[in-house]
Amino acid sequence: MDFSTPTLTLLSNKLGDSDASVRNLCLDVIHKHPQRSIKHSKEVLAQLALHGPDFYNYGHQAVKLPLDEEGIQQLTTLCRSWLADGYVEEPARYLRWLLNVDRTLLPTAKEALTDLDIMDLDPGFNFLMPKCLHKDLDVALEATKLSDDEILNELDQLTTEMVHCDEFPDERQDCCKLLIKNLSQAGDAIETSKAKTREWLGLSYTANEEGPNDWKILVAVTMAGQLKMDDTALQLIELLKVDWDPMNEDIQEAFICMNSKVALDTISDQWAELPEHGRLYLASAFRVLLPEGFEAFYNRVLDDETEDSFTANTIAHALIHTGQQQALDHAQGYVNRLDPDDVEALQVSEALYIHYILRDYQTQLVVGIKRRISQRYQRIEERRVELESGFGQPKPPKESINNAPKVGRNAPCPCGSGKKHKKCCL
Repeated sequence: MDFSTPTLTLLSNKLGDSDASVRNLCLDVIHKHPQRSIKHSKEVLAQLALHGPDFYNYGHQAVKLPLDEEGIQQLTTLCRSWLADGYVEEPARYLRWLLNVDRTLLPTAKEALTDLDIMDLDPGFNFLMPKCLHKDLDVALEATKLSDDEILNELDQLTTEMVHCDEFPDERQDCCKLLIKNLSQAGDAIETSKAKTREWLGLSYTANEEGPNDWKILVAVTMAGQLKMDDTALQLIELLKVDWDPMNEDIQEAFICMNSKVALDTISDQWAELPEHGRLYLASAFRVLLPEGFEAFYNRVLDDETEDSFTANTIAHALIHTGQQQALDHAQGYVNRLDPDDVEALQVSEALYIHYILRDYQTQLVVGIKRRISQRYQRIEERRVELESGFGQPKPPKESINNAPKVGRNAPCPCGSGKKHKKCCL
């Protein structure tokens, strides 16, 4: 048994494992972890070169890893080869990785993308269109030339424009996030940015309808995360009461970006007061960051039978990845209380299965878990084949839903299943 090796070290060594469950969980844990590095990118690129773009079930997670100049060349070479082999969507997804290079390498990334000459490529999704990637790189390049004051002025202008958009302003929101990544992290400039963040977080939010300050508040949430402002943790938690999905998601990302024990302590202290959807989102911060010293909090959440199952399952992952024997035993006891055929429960079992293998523990349980995992992947593959076989067939006209009332994530699903909307037809 091995309970001394840190989880991230064990998983880093298994990115090329022959077991799909192992390598996919490795990438899932590593891709957003604060300690992800160029070493992980090199290993992923090496495995993709050996096995092709389908090696990882969720290969798009790789685009969160850092990429150096050598990695840019390797990536574009791979994508050129995949395109020649008839792949379209896969290279388009992996090319989004170019947005995660250091700001000094953006010109290299832009040149490499231009050399691919794929402007006419149609991967089937607007956000994957090469012209969108070119535009995002152009925005990122322009942002590197701006001073902090110019970035703040640009954010002010963009958020003012967003108020008047008829549809959700995805492009402007993405532009704001690219600009925020270029704010200074030290010196007098960061104090100016922090002051602007506090000013916008203090604006009044209009409940139940779009108001003039909403987008500034949303952008300020991202700024608070980027600038590591853990003193705003309570304000961010308070904003969860709004229950606006873009806000919820950005608050989650802000806590992850802060990577602060102070901020995570605030979440655990406020846990009982959080709305259910708030716990659902913030549980992910613990699963991503894998902080030390929260085992008692995890145990308390798992032992609370009134806790939302998705939230509890997310916390179970965080507990498992501590890699301690007592943690694995507690998580196994939690899983034993669940329906073994439930997809979310099976995902927790999959995390346990991998730690049992890596740490040479509870080997008698491995075979049974592996069988259920294999059956799950088989059902997924059968469903994929079924969907693909229906491509090209005439589709019945869709009933317009433009006037349908918005259904909250935690409200009963209108299909009548009795489940919450977020777990059914969302």
